[in-house]
Amino acid sequence: HIDQGVVQQAPVLYRDRLVVATEKGYLYLLQAGNGQVIWGRPLGLGLGAPMPSNEQIFVSTGRLLSALDMGSGTVNWEFEAASRLTTRPAVFGDLLLVGTERGVLYALRQSDGQEQWRTQLGGALNAAPAVSDAIFVVDRSGGVTALSPDGRQALWHVDVGAAINATPLLADGKLLVGASNGLLYALDAGDGRELARIQLGGSIDSSSALGEGLIYVRADQIYALGS
Repeated sequence: HIDQGVVQQAPVLYRDRLVVATEKGYLYLLQAGNGQVIWGRPLGLGLGAPMPSNEQIFVSTGRLLSALDMGSGTVNWEFEAASRLTTRPAVFGDLLLVGTERGVLYALRQSDGQEQWRTQLGGALNAAPAVSDAIFVVDRSGGVTALSPDGRQALWHVDVGAAINATPLLADGKLLVGASNGLLYALDAGDGRELARIQLGGSIDSSSALGEGLIYVRADQIYALGS
């Protein structure tokens, strides 16, 4: 039973456990099978979306990113950014990628939170990057940027002309990017060439999903598109 606030976002499943954040700033770990609380910890109001990985849970509050031990809930390390952290952390090998309201993307070592590199993007970062052998970052100025794994080189950059608030979807060598003007773009992940675009209604503010050969996109309604 969770007694410290209303659950503010969808629980995150990690193996046989659920990670839950509440509006009162508490983070809980539950047994997925029976809902039993393993531990709960107050971290502060305005919790971001948590990311479990390698027996740690990474979650931000304001400018602070915390890494909690999965077993005990104790804080292993903390990292303080220069401005408010606004993306869900993304795992990239042994690194953790997290972005800020001022457009800075940080790469931190998962084991101890040490900053490995940072790069400045053209607008505020609201969406976690998509990762493969490169890092694909979208920002609120409408920029889509493919970065080298060390963050030092922009491999390509495209401006779609509208704010992007959702993590892109990688599928079969294509990068699917939804924008706030309802346009869904299919870009070549290798060089950024536009392969297709489709106008949907409303704003695309959540990530698309892929399943059984279809792409599911939420705008003013749910769209199922052929991949």
